[in-house]
Amino acid sequence: MKRAAVNYSGCKPGLKKTKLAMAMAMVVLASGLYAAPGFSDQGNDLLQLQKTTYRLIDLLVEEGILSADKAQAMKREAESDVAKADLENASATVAAPTVVEPGAVRVTYVPQFIKDEIKQDLRREMKAEVLASVAEQASNERWGMPGAWPEWIERIKINGDVRLRSQSDLFGDGNFENSYVDVNRINDKRSFDVSSQDNYKNYLNTTEDRNRLRVRARMGLSADLGDNWHAGIRLVTGDIDDPVSTNETLGDYGSDFELSVDKAYLSYQLNDGFDRPVFNVTGGRFANPFFSTDLLWDSDYTFEGIAASYKYWFFNQAGGNVNNIFLTAGAFPIEEFGAADNDKWLYGAQLGLDIMLSANHRLQLAASYYDYENIEGVANTVDSRIEDHTAPGFVQKGNTLYDIDSSSLVTDPDGTSQLYALVSDYNIINYTMRLEWLRFNPVNVAFFFDYVHNDGFDSKDILNTVAGRNIIAVGNTIDDRVDGYKYGIEVGRANINKAHDWRLSLAYKYLEADAVVDAFTDSDFHGGGTDAKGYILRGAYGLGPGTALNLTYMSADEIDGVPFNMDTLQVDWISKY
Repeated sequence: MKRAAVNYSGCKPGLKKTKLAMAMAMVVLASGLYAAPGFSDQGNDLLQLQKTTYRLIDLLVEEGILSADKAQAMKREAESDVAKADLENASATVAAPTVVEPGAVRVTYVPQFIKDEIKQDLRREMKAEVLASVAEQASNERWGMPGAWPEWIERIKINGDVRLRSQSDLFGDGNFENSYVDVNRINDKRSFDVSSQDNYKNYLNTTEDRNRLRVRARMGLSADLGDNWHAGIRLVTGDIDDPVSTNETLGDYGSDFELSVDKAYLSYQLNDGFDRPVFNVTGGRFANPFFSTDLLWDSDYTFEGIAASYKYWFFNQAGGNVNNIFLTAGAFPIEEFGAADNDKWLYGAQLGLDIMLSANHRLQLAASYYDYENIEGVANTVDSRIEDHTAPGFVQKGNTLYDIDSSSLVTDPDGTSQLYALVSDYNIINYTMRLEWLRFNPVNVAFFFDYVHNDGFDSKDILNTVAGRNIIAVGNTIDDRVDGYKYGIEVGRANINKAHDWRLSLAYKYLEADAVVDAFTDSDFHGGGTDAKGYILRGAYGLGPGTALNLTYMSADEIDGVPFNMDTLQVDWISKY
């Protein structure tokens, strides 16, 4: 229909314009509905709408918004449109009469804006469903990656960490210079340097404080080969001749780091119906398979050989990870020479229990036995070197050693030719316990205790073996110093994975000279090795995802040897991926 033109000349400012807009909107709406096809034949509704429309027009005249002539023109135009609409509806009815089914609801007119809203709603709903369907299909069919992303890639996992460490080694005022021999250097050179200017090189530093920055980087790759088979490898920084440290000390004129492989293994694992491990066998070079502390094994030490474990689960709900009896055993070559009767081996076995004593108390308990074969040195006969291989390839400090070199005063009048080896066998009995109080989970409280005893050391037999030879021993005497223990408490989260996670621990450690093989024990406490006692305080705080700040303070003294006090402070920034 034609909408009447409005004369604004008679409107008052502000209020007139507002009334005009409202009134015109109502007139236009009413006029449109009144003249809409299909509406004009609705009887009483039509009459009511007509009266309302005319009343609105009359109100506009009374308000001075419309003139009387304009109002009459609008009424005549509306009546004309209605008559025309009725004529069209009548013709449509004669041409095609509408058949109304019983119970049907007739909607004679739907405004366009309602139609548009319905279309938009339908588009939105259909778009969401279509996008979800397409995304699922793309994921299943790997769209966009034909041949470039093989299926086996999804079965490979990469992990690792980077650690920056600030380390300060502080020595006590009562320490003596040149009191601890550097056995690794002497054995490498096969001599003891007696020149006055180089004599200090024969000894470890025990008096000069040292501050340094150190870096450790590790990257591991593990693969699920299918049918319970797995493989893995790990690259690591550190001295390739040091089995218990992966640190690189900064400050070598920018020389590149050494990079080596400290893990390379194959494994086969069977799980039960709840995806818990039941049987596992691993071969190659791999992480420590035993439940233990750093009293025996440094945290960076990896085992070479083959190990197998079995777990029997009991009183467990589906998916539980405790309440089992476990048995682990392995054979590990320490040094191989090509002759079976000369090779050095370690054989280990452990029986343990992991059980929930109550809803809030978890107990882990294990008894272990480690038997070294051909680990002790054998003295050479006069002017022979046939037993040189019995000397250790690596030591730290603390174990009792003796010179197995065969040089006589005729061939070595200064007595500088020396080669040191262990005086004893090592058959180690070990008991390890950890009790966790889970009342405040995920913040837990744990008590731990570890005890070792070397049953292979016999001072009476050893005295006959080393008679007449140089020895390196605490106090320069042969004695049964064969026990060690560590105990402490730990509070906080078991793993530091995100910002504000934290953990604190305090421990006391006591390790006599020949309780364990000093080559494999902790490399940080008391500078590494045995014959040490003291306290260890540790703290960890999460900085962000996979990133933490760790602090360790160790204060250690000798047990029996020459006075040797050493405090170590380590501040670590570590990120894992």
